[in-house]
Amino acid sequence: MPDQHYGDLELSHSFQQSWDWVHGKGDVDLQTLKGTGFWVRAMTSVDGRMVIRFFQGSREYGRAYECCWGHWYNCNRTRIGMYSRALDDAISDEEDGVPTRRSPVGVIARTDGLPSHLKATDTYYSKEDVLAEIPRGQAVIRAVVGHKMVKGEPTSYFDIRTWYPNDMGNRVAGKGFAKPMTKAEMRLLAESILEFIARS
Repeated sequence: MPDQHYGDLELSHSFQQSWDWVHGKGDVDLQTLKGTGFWVRAMTSVDGRMVIRFFQGSREYGRAYECCWGHWYNCNRTRIGMYSRALDDAISDEEDGVPTRRSPVGVIARTDGLPSHLKATDTYYSKEDVLAEIPRGQAVIRAVVGHKMVKGEPTSYFDIRTWYPNDMGNRVAGKGFAKPMTKAEMRLLAESILEFIARS
């Protein structure tokens, strides 16, 4: 059916590369950009096809096969894209040799809430890379950079937000600062950003 391959994802690795990576590691614990924890396993189905299985706890969320890799919906009609993207990012991070902190917003957070009649690629935010972060009590101030695509036009953006812990233990973006940033906070954030740029 048409909506089984609904919305393309730009992944850096092929299905074969991803399957090989997971198969070589056994069960792998990962996290989506929204902060959802899951684990993944590479197997061969009874009919001989390679399959990547995604689990939340003891429940199997969905399966990805080569024919549906790189699409927001996979063949068993689940929104497997968020898991595929997280797996793809994890492989890239390992290849780079530097763990990349991902903020819990981005293409997954935005696309997951789109009405079904809209294509996933019409409007979305890419993953956001955290340039720097400094603690503020239980919260954290983060400077992030990402890419936004609106109606096919790519743009880059930079933002500074305060993130607060929620009941799930994940940090969620606030609508603004509970209080203005102090000069010390601004200086520390600026120094952290410059350090990030120097390492890049």
